[in-house]
Amino acid sequence: MKCKIYKPHNIRENKRLYLLSVILAILILTSVACFLISKFWLRSDYVATESPDNVISMWLFPIGEFSNPETVETFIGDFNKKYPDIKVDVEYLDYESGDDTISAAISAGIAPDIVMEGPERIVAKWGSKGYMADLSDMWTKQVKEDISFTEDSVEKACRGSSGIYYEYPLCKTVHCMAINYDVFKQAGALKYLDLENRTWSTEDFRQACQAVAASGLVKTPGIIYCGGQGGDQGTRALVSNLFGAEFTNKENTTYTIGSPEGVKALSFLRDMTKEGSLSFDTTIQASEAIELFAEEKTAMTFAWNSSIAKNYISKAKFNMFPMAFPTDENQPELCSGIWGFGVFDNGNPRKLENAKKLIDFLCNDEEQAIKSVQATGHSPVRSSLDDIYDGTQFEAVVEPFNELTKFVGEYYNVAPGWVLQRTVWWSMLQKVFSGANINVTMAEYSSMVNSSIDTIGQNNESGKKNGNSRVLFISSNSMDYPGIDKEIEGIRESLSDDAFLHCEFMDSTSIYSDVFIEKFYQYISDKYERIGNIGAIIVGGDNALKMVLRYRNGFFKDIPIIYESVNSASLAELAELYGIKGVHIPNTIIDNLDLACKLKPDMKKIYVISDNSYAGKALTAYVNGIKARYAKREIVIIDTSLYSGSEIKKNLSEIGEESMVLYITFTTDSTGKRYRYDQAIKEVTENTKAPVMSLKWLGNDTLGSISIDYISIGRQAGVLANEAIGISVPKDMEKVGLGNKKDSRTLSSFDVKTMKKFGISKRFLPNGTVYYRDRSTQEILWYIISGLVLAILLFMLRMFLYREDNKRRILMLEKLKAQNKKISEDAEIDALTGLGNRRLFNTDIQKSLNSGRSLSLFLFDLDRFKNINDTYGHLVGDAVLRETGNRLLAMKERNFSPYRYGGDEFAVLYFHSEKDDVPEKLEQLFSAFDAPVKLDDREIKVDVSIGSADFPDNATTTDELVQFADEALYYVKENGRNTIKRYSEIKGL
Repeated sequence: MKCKIYKPHNIRENKRLYLLSVILAILILTSVACFLISKFWLRSDYVATESPDNVISMWLFPIGEFSNPETVETFIGDFNKKYPDIKVDVEYLDYESGDDTISAAISAGIAPDIVMEGPERIVAKWGSKGYMADLSDMWTKQVKEDISFTEDSVEKACRGSSGIYYEYPLCKTVHCMAINYDVFKQAGALKYLDLENRTWSTEDFRQACQAVAASGLVKTPGIIYCGGQGGDQGTRALVSNLFGAEFTNKENTTYTIGSPEGVKALSFLRDMTKEGSLSFDTTIQASEAIELFAEEKTAMTFAWNSSIAKNYISKAKFNMFPMAFPTDENQPELCSGIWGFGVFDNGNPRKLENAKKLIDFLCNDEEQAIKSVQATGHSPVRSSLDDIYDGTQFEAVVEPFNELTKFVGEYYNVAPGWVLQRTVWWSMLQKVFSGANINVTMAEYSSMVNSSIDTIGQNNESGKKNGNSRVLFISSNSMDYPGIDKEIEGIRESLSDDAFLHCEFMDSTSIYSDVFIEKFYQYISDKYERIGNIGAIIVGGDNALKMVLRYRNGFFKDIPIIYESVNSASLAELAELYGIKGVHIPNTIIDNLDLACKLKPDMKKIYVISDNSYAGKALTAYVNGIKARYAKREIVIIDTSLYSGSEIKKNLSEIGEESMVLYITFTTDSTGKRYRYDQAIKEVTENTKAPVMSLKWLGNDTLGSISIDYISIGRQAGVLANEAIGISVPKDMEKVGLGNKKDSRTLSSFDVKTMKKFGISKRFLPNGTVYYRDRSTQEILWYIISGLVLAILLFMLRMFLYREDNKRRILMLEKLKAQNKKISEDAEIDALTGLGNRRLFNTDIQKSLNSGRSLSLFLFDLDRFKNINDTYGHLVGDAVLRETGNRLLAMKERNFSPYRYGGDEFAVLYFHSEKDDVPEKLEQLFSAFDAPVKLDDREIKVDVSIGSADFPDNATTTDELVQFADEALYYVKENGRNTIKRYSEIKGL
């Protein structure tokens, strides 16, 4: 028997190996040297821009004409005539995102110099936290006497508990309600009103509403609105007055509206909605209720004041009659509104001095003070200005409100926790008028808001040490959203081995509505009530946290909640008010904008891509809050929800290379089209010439970013979940925390190929940056080393392989190729119908258009297919789809390619020789469904609606061709179904 002996290498081979070893050593030393040079390369730090002492910023909430730039610029121009050396930069806020914007500015150390708002924010919120400057020197004896000429509520409201004056007031109003006098008169309801005093009793209010409802003159007498931020003074006063409930105690230290009188008032109002004498809407805001009143669709509004009346005097065609809120007592108690100015304490004496000069000019200048008050539409706080509306067109408008001032009660809006209380108030109303137990809901409301006065609520501990070792993670996003897999990895890493993790995904970037949230909540509660033993819930993202807060009194009531990855500071504050612990994510917007300024020091503009999603609004508010940090550069926000797809492309194409783009979020456009994350960011990078940075994504030719370390965030959330359950934290996780280097919470990742495209150096990038697509000398050398090592290993491995193994490997490879081919074929064929699927359709249509060959796209679906499923069941529905596939396959030819587009929608690519062939082919397709579908003992008639578009006559791109065929199909569906329409027939209709 002969044995095959491997012979040793010859001398030449040994020399070759020796040479390779020397080269390997040299390459390793070179790589180390390159690393050390890059590691300690000199770096310069970006220094934030500070505005000069003579430049002050003023941020305005929407108070009358102070939301109109033209009016404000006129006022500033008059101010500059007196103080030409002081420049004023103005920003306009709204009540939806204004709090987040100012919170961002405060956290970044660039709060505005002046803010215009009421004491509930200036005094009770920012002043109580030490952010506001002392304006006591402006409150001279003369000013106090002038402001407190009738009562001292204004002065009290502008003064903090320490006695420091944080606000300098300009105007005030009385908040009341209003009725359509003409409708009430026609309905015979005026007899229930005391018109002289503008009052009515609770019972008279009910009978008046019943009379108006019975008249049929309006859709509803009035709407109890339950959504939004502004206008809560109307619903608060309505509930408080009906049976004499007090909203807070006299000392403003406790919210007392949850008293029996308050519960009785809510029960009374809910009964009125049930009987039809009032209605409610859990989504409508005060502004929308006012519009309905002005349009004569309702006969009353609960949100009314002099400024609103002034705005609608020329719009409404009826007598808008202000009324006090109904009460079972003789004396109604109305809320007052106070607005003025506060100054943030930015540590700059000259800026503070200049800010006071502007406030003094707006409030005290003999001529300007009158213009300022009149711009608000409200009444002055100063007796010296008491007659400013006399002789004007608004005298009659303001007079009723002067009459109602005798009913103004204590200004309780400065109670601690007021801003957060407002959010809880809306939530409480939504629950009550949706049918929740009023006693329970009001008790929960009172507990929540009163806990904010003394201390933040403590997290629910009921899940601890009770054997509930399951943890539920609810994400706002889908599994393919960037960072989700890292969050889950971090959570799993930090959870105890005794804990079991469940994951659920809302995918709120694809679909988000009240109906969807309710159904998703039902799914969660039904599933996990059956599973049981849920010891803690981790909530990821804004929308999931909103859902948990909305149903806090349901399934989530007795389970500890931990939130993370929440962008809205206001939402996080509200969660903590509920006793929910959280992991605060770092906002990397400043980090990325600072870095952008380093990378392109001559840059003039920074474009920010965002949208109107909840996260988009919160992050946009943050950007607006820190604009002052980049005063030398213009920050332009492109809100994709305001533009169509083509308009977005146009806006992006106009961005030049000299700018930078920061991608925040882009989930939808103005047409409602939804964009996946990778689609959206690709849309941005492909249509702009500027480098694009993003907050949490690398790829699609983005430059890169400083992003959140989601593994770290997940670890910290997992540690809190362990604590909530009462299970010991794994030893290697004991030191996980916000200050731990292992959990720094941010990462730096950049694309070298994109950097080279825009001439951007690595010099200013943070230490530890991870580089992708790096073809630098260092990486190439490492590739060479890796290749050499791999070659040596392969050579050594081959010495131990047998010929039979090689044959087996070849056979396995051939088998694998056959399997892959079968999988590829299956991936392009719809299993139910046997037709090509949407993936194959997308491939074929793109290839066809690229070839330039003329074709027609037929899109059609089965009319009322849902009824078939609902009537006969999904098995019969599947059989109908299967028969549809058979009929289409029977028509399949080289020039007639059918596909299942999705659900009961189908597509056909028809490659015609002559244009005149298209109508005939459409009729042939339509006729294919003349015969009913026969299934066992029944026959089902199936009608189809068909729309078509032609290439290149109608469209020149794939998107246009699909869009136009779909529009033709939509036209058919909207106009009777069961017919055919070509795009050329409906174009221009």
